Amino acid sequence: MPIATSSFKDLSVAVVSDPGSDSDLVAREVQRTRACVTRIWPLPQQLPDDYDILICDYAEALIKVLPWSPGEAKSALIVILPANEYYDVRLLCACSPDAVLHRPLVAHTIETSLTLARNQFLYFKRLQMRIARLDETLRATRDIERAKHILMKMRDMSESDAYEWIRRNAMNRRQTIAAVATAIVDSEKVLG
Repeated sequence: MPIATSSFKDLSVAVVSDPGSDSDLVAREVQRTRACVTRIWPLPQQLPDDYDILICDYAEALIKVLPWSPGEAKSALIVILPANEYYDVRLLCACSPDAVLHRPLVAHTIETSLTLARNQFLYFKRLQMRIARLDETLRATRDIERAKHILMKMRDMSESDAYEWIRRNAMNRRQTIAAVATAIVDSEKVLG
């Protein structure tokens, strides 16, 4: 579902585009969405990462001025592509833009690109958070399995008894099962 125009009200947008080009149209259309617009030119040594959306002219140096590594974006990125000039698609892909605008620009496509870029960026962030939670769950599961095997070996317990022992200790200490399991694994590493 697209973002409504009114939801751009609290967004900060940087337009990094040559003032001699159609950047006035971009800035004006972004302002119509009620977003806070800042214009930046010339292309800085490093783009700022404190904006919600960056709208940048395509440039060979764009990949070098991004303030993040690909896949770790802190802002949605929209790249404005040249009308009749060559641009390197591989370089464009390396920048990982969330949307593109093609010249000559058309006013109504700017809001569409803003919406797509913001939605794409937020979706990617949700996926990253989900992956991080899954990684943590996987680590916890591995530690629980290791802790059970350590207890089974050291205390001559069955697998279910070892798990119950971990669970009971977690409840008594008001910790998670994963935290107790990690402590067991860490202490076994120290004791050898």
